[in-house]
Amino acid sequence: MGISTLRVLAAVVFSFLFTEISAQPEWNDIPWTVVGDSADLVPQTRVTVTGRITVKGSRTPVSGASVSVETFKYFDYSDDARRYILDLPPGKYRVVVRHVGMKSVLYKLIVLSPSVFHVEMEEGVTGLNEVVITSRPLDSNIKQALP
Repeated sequence: MGISTLRVLAAVVFSFLFTEISAQPEWNDIPWTVVGDSADLVPQTRVTVTGRITVKGSRTPVSGASVSVETFKYFDYSDDARRYILDLPPGKYRVVVRHVGMKSVLYKLIVLSPSVFHVEMEEGVTGLNEVVITSRPLDSNIKQALP
């Protein structure tokens, strides 16, 4: 892969991430939700949060939805049975659940102990901004192309 190709790829990824981040509602508007029970709180390095992802109202399973925590440090995809599993340390997290053809769902979670947290998604269209990709045959800083 040439340097020009890598630059174009980096620009596309940056544009996508910037568009996705700027399209999200303010995190300040989302209340904190406690997951787990403080009575079960014991010094643990990791806890498991699991649940099912369904379509709101119909309870139809949503397989292939991404569940990402913070900056993708912890993530999973829902399986055919609409289940996801996150293994993470107790603490506060911002969670985003996404799927093509569905509205993204945002949660602020305080994870205390192993627990179940179900997610309901709404059908909806997510718009994407236009990305224009241009290239030049040879970058002015490069004297010779790699073989």
